[in-house]
Amino acid sequence: MNFKNLPIICLLIPIATGQLSGSPVDPDNRWQMRDYFNAVYQYGSNFEMEWTGNYGSGRAGSLSADWQEATLNRINFYREMAGVPSDVVFDPVLSEKSQKSAFMMSANNNYSHTPPSNWLYWSQDAYDAAYNGNLALGSTGIDSIRGYMSDYGSNNKAVGHRRWILYPNTSVMGSGDVPGTDPSTRPASNVLWVIPQTFGERPETRDEFVAWPPRGYVPSELVYSRWSFSHPDADFSNATVSMVSNGQSVPVRIDSRQNGYGDNTIVWIPNGMSTSGFVTWPTPASDQPVEVTVNSVRINGVTRSFTYTVTIFDPDNAGSGEFHSTGYPVGPVLVDYPSEFAVSSRPFAEGVQGRVIEAEPYTTVLDAEDGFQPFEADTSGGYSIVQNGRRANGHSAYQLANPDATTQTLTHPDTFIVKDGQPRLYFNSSLAWATSDQVARVEINAGSSENWQEIWRLTGLVQSNNDFTSETLDLSEWSGKTVRIRFRYSLEGTSYYAGSSSNSGWVIDDISLSGVDRVAEIDELPAQMGTNSLHITFDSNEPAFLQTRDFAFGGFPLDWGPIVEVEPVTYSGIENSNTGNWEWDPVFGYNQQLDLDWTYASALGWINTDNFPWVCTTSGWFRYMHGSVDKGLWLYSPEWGFVYTDSGMSERFRYAPFTSESSSSFGN
Repeated sequence: MNFKNLPIICLLIPIATGQLSGSPVDPDNRWQMRDYFNAVYQYGSNFEMEWTGNYGSGRAGSLSADWQEATLNRINFYREMAGVPSDVVFDPVLSEKSQKSAFMMSANNNYSHTPPSNWLYWSQDAYDAAYNGNLALGSTGIDSIRGYMSDYGSNNKAVGHRRWILYPNTSVMGSGDVPGTDPSTRPASNVLWVIPQTFGERPETRDEFVAWPPRGYVPSELVYSRWSFSHPDADFSNATVSMVSNGQSVPVRIDSRQNGYGDNTIVWIPNGMSTSGFVTWPTPASDQPVEVTVNSVRINGVTRSFTYTVTIFDPDNAGSGEFHSTGYPVGPVLVDYPSEFAVSSRPFAEGVQGRVIEAEPYTTVLDAEDGFQPFEADTSGGYSIVQNGRRANGHSAYQLANPDATTQTLTHPDTFIVKDGQPRLYFNSSLAWATSDQVARVEINAGSSENWQEIWRLTGLVQSNNDFTSETLDLSEWSGKTVRIRFRYSLEGTSYYAGSSSNSGWVIDDISLSGVDRVAEIDELPAQMGTNSLHITFDSNEPAFLQTRDFAFGGFPLDWGPIVEVEPVTYSGIENSNTGNWEWDPVFGYNQQLDLDWTYASALGWINTDNFPWVCTTSGWFRYMHGSVDKGLWLYSPEWGFVYTDSGMSERFRYAPFTSESSSSFGN
């Protein structure tokens, strides 16, 4: 049985000190912090590196723009959370040097801040990036940034990588990655140029100090074993740390007191958490406030204390009062006419987007009998996803294994509408020759391209077990929403069984769903920034579903909200008379005769007066304001006009079609 270790992260040498800036994200707003994590932290997790290098020719290569953007976004995410300036950019020159350095590290299967000149593919550029950078073997891109922030391992007690990423004075970095070819000979590698070329004055920061985890609401996934508190002028020689959670003292062990690496810093470990691997705070069942006090800190000759609260929470769970964006029609929805939809948006939303969905029944069973399709696979390769050595029924089944430490994923290509009733996911599962660090899980995506939520898991054991169990998962929680489903096999520790034979890893068979419809077509509309309304023209009276989502945090899309069924109506028209007696159409909720008083007939010329306060919108709709009370939106087009009486103005305004003949006969 073979076991592999997780990535190595190299400790930085100490260097000069430096400062931070205000943040538009409110750390005390749980809703905002939850959305910020789900939308921004997860961004780019499915981007491809697209490395163009070659070990044989010594070409360091380049990376895709999306990949680099995701890495930079992850850096600025952490900085925003910590309350320091989150506008770091990558310098192309520094990134090119970092790329050469990452290539050199991988080719030599080693890392050093002062690599010797006899290393393969050594160059002055590669050396400079190594000397000024965070170094990682075994991880790349956003994963390496997470590793730097965790700073696990016996040689990272000073959390130097974290401190450079959060250093307030830094505004420019560079990053390079190579994917590697073999974790034991040519591993993946990242070099992140972090030390500023010029330090400048310390910028303004949200707080006087820089802490990780920071004050406010923090997802448990971001609360690592080592906690840190930094201040540029602090002397932590005699400082102590205490923590209290739910009225109980939390045991604390000081790990280091260190100057340099950016700001002076004290580091401690709570609750005896392990630092030998990537470990995070257990996800609490309910929000868990932890009060932190750092005592006896000497600053400019004065002894001071600092107290702040970190509220650890589960970002999968919505808090009280939180809701998803939902669009509702304003008035009837008519075929071939622009219909307005008012969107209930978050208070901090910057814009909205809608999509129109058509659905159909779904009865397919995926059992691998016809090959790999239709799954979308993200695996390390080197083994067959469809195998016939171990299966629940038939001749074949799907397999996910770990020939290396890479997470293996099968994603169902379809999007589903979960209906009311008893929606279920069914599958047969078998997990064999897997360590306790290897975990099989089913995840659901309820409206965001990045935010996947675990709904089932099975932890491996170091033994062979070819038995299958039938699993049934209740999807009722997502009724009225669109979802995607994936099967994921990954590590939660430092060791794994490196095998891909049919009697190893996770085998899945006979996957089916009930109580869902398959999304057959999606028409995604352009995002509309600075508004909370949408205008949509339907070209048929076929029933459809409308789904909306908000944008926030500088243009990041948030989760799609609940679906709203829409049934557009084809309007056939009604007859007019010149006597003022009109028959109201059932389309608009009326079917009666009404005598009209045309005292304000001039209003049909779309004249705004104090007595007839219609306000025209650019969409061809009119909004009637009765004093400060908004009475709703009403449609206008060349074929339509307003009908009203001069009594009961607040509720008697309705609309009906008119012709040029009828309008002129009324003095228009």
